[in-house]
Amino acid sequence: MLYLTSQMTLEPGLLVLLYKTRWEIEKVFDETKTKLAEKKSWATSATAKAMQAHFVAIAHNLLLLMADWHEQQGVENTAENKRRDQRQEHQKAALQKTGGTLPLIYTVLQRFTQATFKFIRWLRVHWHRPTSLAQALLHLRRLYAKL
Repeated sequence: MLYLTSQMTLEPGLLVLLYKTRWEIEKVFDETKTKLAEKKSWATSATAKAMQAHFVAIAHNLLLLMADWHEQQGVENTAENKRRDQRQEHQKAALQKTGGTLPLIYTVLQRFTQATFKFIRWLRVHWHRPTSLAQALLHLRRLYAKL
């Protein structure tokens, strides 16, 4: 991969990490707008806007914590994992053609920065439904099994 920068004092690995982190931040903004439907401000005051930003950040972090907990319970989104692995293999193959290699940071730091639509829809359905957590997890397992 080729990274263009005017910042010559940073180590190349740090520069790659900064680009990767910036991309993850952009993906969280995308999740907020498209999946959580937070497209405009609730109010006009600075305090209200700050509160909304905090609530959105809390919601995002709770989604990630729930997804992580589900994986600990053995509920894994195999389709999404497979897509991520295929994207990474495609990137590696493309870079090998030009003599490049995928930066180690891309293989070591593997995490989802966005919740999937499937997961958010599942959560919306089960949030208000009088069902046990075991039944809800079984339903999520079935959803993830469908390709």
